[in-house]
Amino acid sequence: MRTRTAIIIGAGPAGLTAAYELLTKSTDIFPIVLETEDFVGGISRTATYKDYRMDIGGHRFFSKDDRVTALWTEMLPMQGSPAKDDLVLEREKPLQDGGPDPETTYDVMLLRDRVSRIIYRRKFFD
Repeated sequence: MRTRTAIIIGAGPAGLTAAYELLTKSTDIFPIVLETEDFVGGISRTATYKDYRMDIGGHRFFSKDDRVTALWTEMLPMQGSPAKDDLVLEREKPLQDGGPDPETTYDVMLLRDRVSRIIYRRKFFD
């Protein structure tokens, strides 16, 4: 029985992860997530307009912690087939045996190469 309550402000990745962890672990804490918008995901969401899907904010995940990576791949398993852009651009990606096909489902973690930089005083820094 859950005897305590946690109020979580925001339904972005951190808030949703906190609520998920409290619900799936053996705790007596019942999470309540408060969100001002009518959608979840914060700026890490994919918005839909007409028949188009657009990434609003950062969708890159990196962690050296195996527990964090395990949670992500529990939610979104790694791709098992190449995505259309990988085929068109002839990019080779390591694929997960038995993983989902990104051309038939949105519930898939895509492997992407990205460069992250900041600009400071008109210079880029990795």
